Amino acid sequence: MWKWVFVNSTAIQATCAVLGLLGLIWYALETRSIRKATLAQSAASRRPYFHLVRSKEFPGCHVAKNIGSGIALKVQWTFLGPEFITRPIEMGSCAVNQRKFFYFKGEPVPSGLLRSHGGVRMTYTDTAGVRYWTTFTPRPGMILVDTGEEV
Repeated sequence: MWKWVFVNSTAIQATCAVLGLLGLIWYALETRSIRKATLAQSAASRRPYFHLVRSKEFPGCHVAKNIGSGIALKVQWTFLGPEFITRPIEMGSCAVNQRKFFYFKGEPVPSGLLRSHGGVRMTYTDTAGVRYWTTFTPRPGMILVDTGEEV
């Protein structure tokens, strides 16, 4: 029996090398998918996300609240309606759970004005420099929220 092993040792070594290489390729592919999932989870853990809530300080107004898990930097907003085009209005930065008013000409914007101009589009950046946008579009009895990443 041992004679067969000694005679075919080159073939056995080549088979073991091929099996080892296949195992290494499988391991590399498996850890690559785990790394991708980890990076996606890391990006989600620092992503800001805005929601529109009613203001307690100014009745009849809405504020943007960062309900995400990361700080929003370079926050800006504009009206959506084509008849009312403005340059983006700076809101500064927004921490997690912080609320920001939509100010226009020094006054908080009433909800009726947001509705009459078709809503609001916000743009902001996370701490990694990724740029996001969120739109708030009023509809009867609700406000539609759409968000995404700028590419």
